[in-house]
Amino acid sequence: MEEGLYLEEQVSKAKRLGMYLLEDLKLDQIVKENSASLEGLDHMIKDKESLERKLRKQMAEYDKAMEEIDIWDLLRFTVVIDTEDPKVFKGHMFNINLALNQLGITPTEWGKNTFCADNFYKGINVVYQFNGISFEMQFHTPESYQLKEDIHDDYERFRLEGVPDSEKCELASYMHQMGKGIPDLRPCKLTSRKLEGCETLPCYPTKWLVNGGICSKEIPLPKLGGYRGKIGKRRNRKKLLRVRSRRVRRSSRSRSRPRRLSRNLRRKKSRKVRTSRRRTTRRRKTRSKYR
Repeated sequence: MEEGLYLEEQVSKAKRLGMYLLEDLKLDQIVKENSASLEGLDHMIKDKESLERKLRKQMAEYDKAMEEIDIWDLLRFTVVIDTEDPKVFKGHMFNINLALNQLGITPTEWGKNTFCADNFYKGINVVYQFNGISFEMQFHTPESYQLKEDIHDDYERFRLEGVPDSEKCELASYMHQMGKGIPDLRPCKLTSRKLEGCETLPCYPTKWLVNGGICSKEIPLPKLGGYRGKIGKRRNRKKLLRVRSRRVRRSSRSRSRPRRLSRNLRRKKSRKVRTSRRRTTRRRKTRSKYR
């Protein structure tokens, strides 16, 4: 089978499954009952370019035929749990997972938690199966979801093949700096049946930012003071890289040059000089008159 026909068939299957989960199994209602919402439903099917890139990469990595590759994130749902408390987040995610299990939707062993200090992407990605078809659910807090939207272009550039490691390290350091301040989360493992005392899902650090990793020497960036909630406009990475050099230039200027007076102070000083000159000239004239 040709690659284009195979991908069209897989996309049609994923669309049918997505509509069945939303309309018949009421996935959105299950999510709402746990103080959460489904975001980005317009993009729940992976785009064509990313799908072709991932298929070729997995075929080369696993040395398998096209029909044997399981693209688990072809269909994906983004669940945003409206809380900042790690315990509340843990409880809501546990209840959603339990409700899905009762509908026959079972999680695979693959669950990735990136809510940790050594990662720039913040979220929990879980792969579920229903009737032999895999799909992905991404669990976020409002802050991590906003961060995901803000660094989307940089993350897509980071994932491209052929980008040099130096640029990837620069992008990774920038995204890591943007995500500082988002708390680490440790939800239950997907196989847990009890919330209290459950085994937690371990953190998944990236190979780029860990000690001794590819970017062990991180590029120094100015401190942003942590993540400040919803960012209205996306910060420009080039501007951030220029801040430090500007500060150095300003500090060197202030050492070499004397402090410049304000306009009002300069005016006052010039008035004093003028009045003092006038007084001296008057004194000289009076002295010469009476001599």
